[in-house]
Amino acid sequence: TGDIAVKTNGRLVIEPGVRVLFTGPYGLTVGQKAKLLAEGSDAQPIEFTAWDQATGWAGLQFVDSGSDDTLSYCRITYANKNTGLDPQEENATVSDANSLGGAIYCSNSDPTIENCIIANNKGEIARGIYCADAYPLITDTVIANNSSLGGENQCGGILCDEYGAPEIWNCTIVNNFP
Repeated sequence: TGDIAVKTNGRLVIEPGVRVLFTGPYGLTVGQKAKLLAEGSDAQPIEFTAWDQATGWAGLQFVDSGSDDTLSYCRITYANKNTGLDPQEENATVSDANSLGGAIYCSNSDPTIENCIIANNKGEIARGIYCADAYPLITDTVIANNSSLGGENQCGGILCDEYGAPEIWNCTIVNNFP
């Protein structure tokens, strides 16, 4: 029980078929120059989700981790961040990673996200993916049914801020609110 952190220069490999269940408002943070390799398969996807869907979990956070992180054949569902932070406020910082980007938060990090499903995440701002000065590569991924319910910049699917610009290829981004 608790947050998972891949610390500076660390590495975490998650094998195909693993189900990572969070039992409360906890998440997984990939720190400076750290590396996450979560490479599932079509037959054995990796799942990141909440034990209790109503409570949710805090999602995946890539903070200054570089461009060598990979999420492949992952299902990222039921993240729920709802702290009231507005990224346009002058005091919003990278340390606020636990309040932005429901499923995936990228700050100065460029993960590869391929063949994933990012669905049913909710909260205030950018429920699917939040990019701040980040350039992730997102291919063959479904981003669906994510809900943003507050804040100045609402976006259920993908929100890019502070020069963030993901490269998106062959994805389905549908039924996100608003």
